[in-house]
Amino acid sequence: MAENKAKQEEQAQTSETPTYKSDLDELKEASQYFIRSLFRAGVHLAMAPMYILPEEPREHFMTAGNEITRGLSSLAHELANDFDKIVDEVREEVEVENPRASSTNSAKPRADASRSNSG
Repeated sequence: MAENKAKQEEQAQTSETPTYKSDLDELKEASQYFIRSLFRAGVHLAMAPMYILPEEPREHFMTAGNEITRGLSSLAHELANDFDKIVDEVREEVEVENPRASSTNSAKPRADASRSNSG
């Protein structure tokens, strides 16, 4: 009798865990889908006046929007690279002025490959 009870408790624990995880995964996917749908609806609503334009001006407007977006992203990359350079320079100055602080500080300079000059 005790063996049956132990087996039932073990089966209950093992069967609940995957269901719980799958429920969380399902909820996460549903939330992502819902947010993505809201975003798409908002974009289509914002773009609605553009669809009234004739084809040629609409294409020109879309191209201009893409260029602005590309320019803003390259600006953000350049600013990030400049900040990294400034941080490295200040770190080097601090190490030169106070070499003892650099030996106690085990922080190493970052090598962030994600911020490369690709554009």
